[in-house]
Amino acid sequence: MVPLSFFTRRLALSLTLVFWSNFLFGQVLISLLLSTAMLIFFLLAKPLETPEANKLEVFNEAVGLLITVFLMLFSPFVAEPETRNWIGIGYIVSLSTFAAVHIFLMLWNVQGKYKLWLRLKRSLYHGGHC
Repeated sequence: MVPLSFFTRRLALSLTLVFWSNFLFGQVLISLLLSTAMLIFFLLAKPLETPEANKLEVFNEAVGLLITVFLMLFSPFVAEPETRNWIGIGYIVSLSTFAAVHIFLMLWNVQGKYKLWLRLKRSLYHGGHC
């Protein structure tokens, strides 16, 4: 179910890029609608195997939704330069938070695998006794 939802989302976004190439607002609106639908899907259905994976997907979708809103605000919708500056700062903070969370999770995963490898190495070195 999850791969089909990702495929459908990408297909819809691709079609908007092809058929609405001169209609930026329509492209952003479709992206907002699809992100919101995916966020609701992950919150209600919880389709992934672990609660952590579901939470991470909810986080990813929420950040994607926020970044899409920032994209809309970078359009001629907001004309004041000072406001655009603050929107840009929010955009940078959102992307930095997204990257920091994922880097932390990758390092945590590597650290866990390293500990497991050390335990296995010790048990083999000591003749199978821990």
